[in-house]
Amino acid sequence: MTATSNGSTSADLTPFAGLFPMDAATPITGVHLGIEYRGEVVRAARWSSHLGQAPGDDSHFKIVLLRGRPRPGFLEMLDRKTAVCVPASRSGRQAHRIIGEITAAKQAAYLTRHDVDAAAINSALRERQDNLESQLTDEESARFSKGAIFVADGPGPDPSDIYGSGGPEQWMDNLASWLLARCYPKLPVATDRLSDPLCDDDFGALFASIFSQPGGGPDPLNRLGPALGLSPSGSRGPYDPSDCPVFPLIREKIGGGPASFDEVHRYLAYDVGLTGQLASLFLLLFIHHQRPEYAIQLTDEAAIFMADGGPLLGTRLTSDLIPLLAWDGGLASNAASIGPASEPRFNDARHHLSVLCPEIASNSDDTAEDALVSSLASMGEKTAAARRVLDSLEAGEAGHDATDETGKLKAALDRLSRICGA
Repeated sequence: MTATSNGSTSADLTPFAGLFPMDAATPITGVHLGIEYRGEVVRAARWSSHLGQAPGDDSHFKIVLLRGRPRPGFLEMLDRKTAVCVPASRSGRQAHRIIGEITAAKQAAYLTRHDVDAAAINSALRERQDNLESQLTDEESARFSKGAIFVADGPGPDPSDIYGSGGPEQWMDNLASWLLARCYPKLPVATDRLSDPLCDDDFGALFASIFSQPGGGPDPLNRLGPALGLSPSGSRGPYDPSDCPVFPLIREKIGGGPASFDEVHRYLAYDVGLTGQLASLFLLLFIHHQRPEYAIQLTDEAAIFMADGGPLLGTRLTSDLIPLLAWDGGLASNAASIGPASEPRFNDARHHLSVLCPEIASNSDDTAEDALVSSLASMGEKTAAARRVLDSLEAGEAGHDATDETGKLKAALDRLSRICGA
């Protein structure tokens, strides 16, 4: 129920009502240059300064539907990615008459639901209600078409171009496309060539396809790679991001580094105009490809998983780990910084060290180092014993001549000894 101008209440039966509740941000999507973006629609009876603020997290645009004209000066509080739609006037007598008839039709359908001819009566009432709702949509279209659409720093679109054919959903699609084109007139990727818009559901399959993970066939990379600069243009060839147009933007933003991961991520997502998940994808691929090596430092509370289902034990993502990760659209909330690789801390190397000492996966920070030292000492003793056996074989004490295979084993043991500090 919504309040009328005289303080009474009436059912909110406008075409917007079922789609966009009053005083709530309703998520919608809009397509621009081949990418699907998230946005929000807010309906309100009157203007409030918070309505002009930037869209919420993970939203690239915001549409505010007002019932009446706001006070002068409200444009000074309007974010560039927000549009405010104002009708020419409040709903007139015709709209109230139609709403009254729709209410009456619904009540009649309820009262006759047990009638012997209920099916026929309800069919006629449903047809009448559909006709009335169509009339109400036309009324709302006329009101808003004669109104105004306000945006910051310039004129808004012609309302008649937005509220044309179709209903409220189409109107919001039209305005979302206009807003996105205004904010992001061009993108560094060629997604406008894609036959279907790139959306968040595509990234898991694309990531698995790039690194040939289980279940990741070649189709996602073949379809999306050229448009994103991840494989040669016009080819269906292998993954090759050498000419990816986004990597130079990342390098420039990081500078000498390290830089805040959130700052770099938001720059790609909201300044350049990539979506949040697309920005995360490019940042991971940048770490994998870049030489000299770069790394992403994770927060100590980060929860990242590997493609095999196990957890990442360390707190740093390096080039060698990227292909082993499971796709995670929430990377931005787990990452602290990004920049040139530096000397690792113990926690940073924990995942790699777990190959030598699996038990550190379940050890606390206080006991993990002691467990590793003990494991390396034990491994050093076993390595030394194995080396003595090989020396004995090589000297012929066991009746065997030295072979090339023995030499290879000794070389491997020497490398392992260096790891163990023996």
